[in-house]
Amino acid sequence: MESRSNRKAVRQSKHITRACVGCRQRKTKCDGARPQCANCGLHGQECVMPQEVDKRTVPSRERYARLERYIQSLESALVRNGVQLPQQPDPYPTPSSTAMPQNTLDGLSISIEEESYSPVVVQVEGSDQGLDVLSERFGSLQLAEDGQMRFFGATSNLHILHVGLFPLNDSNIRSVYGEERGILRRTGLSEEIPEELENHLLRLYFCWENPNIPVVDEKVFYAERAKYRATGRSTHRYSETLNNAMCAVGAALTRRYPRDLPEPLAEFFSSRAKALLDVEMDAPALCTVQALVILSGVEAFLTRDARGWLYSGMAMRLATDLGLHLKSPLYHKDGLAVDETRLRRVVFWGAYIHDRMWSFYVGRPESLDEKHISVSMLRQSDVAPDDASWQSYIDDDTIINSPEVPALLGDVAEATVMLCRKMSHIRRILYHTPYPEEAEIKSLHASARKLRSDLVSWAQELPASLSLQETQSRVQRPPHLVQLHMLYYAILVAIDRPFTYGRSESLPGLTNADIDESHRACTDAAVAIVELLQTYRQSCGLRQMNIHTVHLIFTAALVHIHNVYFAPADLMRAAARRFLQICCQALSEIGQGYRNALRALEVVTSIKSELERVPDRRSRQGSHVGRSGAASKRVRLSSGSARTPGINTETQLPGAPTLDGLDMLQECLHMSPSSTLMGSNPLFAEPWGWISPSEPYVSR
Repeated sequence: MESRSNRKAVRQSKHITRACVGCRQRKTKCDGARPQCANCGLHGQECVMPQEVDKRTVPSRERYARLERYIQSLESALVRNGVQLPQQPDPYPTPSSTAMPQNTLDGLSISIEEESYSPVVVQVEGSDQGLDVLSERFGSLQLAEDGQMRFFGATSNLHILHVGLFPLNDSNIRSVYGEERGILRRTGLSEEIPEELENHLLRLYFCWENPNIPVVDEKVFYAERAKYRATGRSTHRYSETLNNAMCAVGAALTRRYPRDLPEPLAEFFSSRAKALLDVEMDAPALCTVQALVILSGVEAFLTRDARGWLYSGMAMRLATDLGLHLKSPLYHKDGLAVDETRLRRVVFWGAYIHDRMWSFYVGRPESLDEKHISVSMLRQSDVAPDDASWQSYIDDDTIINSPEVPALLGDVAEATVMLCRKMSHIRRILYHTPYPEEAEIKSLHASARKLRSDLVSWAQELPASLSLQETQSRVQRPPHLVQLHMLYYAILVAIDRPFTYGRSESLPGLTNADIDESHRACTDAAVAIVELLQTYRQSCGLRQMNIHTVHLIFTAALVHIHNVYFAPADLMRAAARRFLQICCQALSEIGQGYRNALRALEVVTSIKSELERVPDRRSRQGSHVGRSGAASKRVRLSSGSARTPGINTETQLPGAPTLDGLDMLQECLHMSPSSTLMGSNPLFAEPWGWISPSEPYVSR
């Protein structure tokens, strides 16, 4: 009787829904007694109940409310990305309708009755055939936890379905929208910006910086900014991070310094943009790519090259994350809106130009290889209409007569992309081997000759509006067109410079005629850069220039400083001296806004100082060669020199110099810029002054 009553008591005990941690580990039934269950008391262990929430105890109404909020957030994300919402199913289906409603996203369908699974089909532009998602090699765009469409390749497995029907956990992603004041207040950058000043800086940016690297659509930017500030509704096309980054560039182009804002103004806006960027990177969008591209340039002119290089790489990484480098995939049956597709293409190619210019500037590989880019080429109509005009805009207190001229924004952008693609190809061909053998040197020189010929042919086939010959006329051109030509000539210098700065002994396999050919091409391109620089200064002044132009001028200056010391005749050395003088004056003037221009000027000064000390060092070492003897050896040529066009003398272009001053020039390029003070060692004894284009000089 007693055992029967005990069994009855056990059966009548209350049902325990949660076991303690110890019973779970031992996989034994817990009696739920408090403060200690029987099993934990038997084993002499502390009885601890689990702290996580038991989802089985959550009321159904609360679960449905959370699901409804999640669906609403998904719908908002789809609307922001231009994706049409699927048709809502009938909330009161007939009893005979037992099949599950079909999901219209990417052809994903699940049928319970047939127990079949139809995978996502990725349609490639121009193709009507679908690929099995489990065996494809491409990938797809998927909606991520932050509400943005992101690209996942086939090896990630997330290209099938990224978040599923329900999230695995609650997202803890920060948002910068609506939190700007608090973020800036915590960083001590919450000063109010006058709207008039902000508009002035933005206008400077769109006038001088964006035409060269068109990463921001002006109309879209102003429209999205007004919408966000009026409604507070987040958008992937605008953020205050982007706005402050653009203002930082404009601050470098203005002489305004408001009393109630810290100085320098560019540093202030840059710090604000970086503070907001730290939060925005939790859920980066299209505007984040734009902000990173612009901040990369800001860090460059503030001489923080490491951070600028990283920002440029981050921009390209994020561009691939958003799938901007791909053809527009039909991840939805209606695809992307036409305007959204155009904007994505503009942002990608703007980031591409900036990345290639950074690679040219620091001499490093690009962030994204050409073979991974399948997006359509940038078209003229993507950037601006054909009838768009450009007019100079500077500070209100500065007077400049600048009539409206055809903007040519789309033409220049399209040509710049083509130049950057050629520049990448040139770097891969000529600069991939640090120490080539004799046979490879000959092959590289032949490749350089072919690359130069192809580049010149491309320039000759440009439309009349972009013709390089037309630029030499008196017809006024927009400044971004002049800078396009400067980039073209700088690339020509990069093609031939490896075969110019060295003695014939250091270039085995090449004849003196080969070296002379490269030197002529290099010198002609550097002279053309100086001519274009004077044209630019006459029409617009050098206070407003694109950030990357500093490197183009620096490249020409190195060619001219070489000719100052190693040209074969006084006339050519004097012409090179004037060209170098113009380059240095330009860097000094640009340095009012861009610090990297002053750094480039300091490096040129250092090189000049080292070359000047070469004869003195030789005399101190007891060499029999005096100063005049050293000077004569500087211009000693080989017998295979060629005539310079445009000079009515018997002087020849420099061949392969026999002095080790060229090696000294190579060493100076690797010197620390701070090793020589600019003020203590003036570059020229005579006062600086601009050379009038009417004065005679060596023509190309």
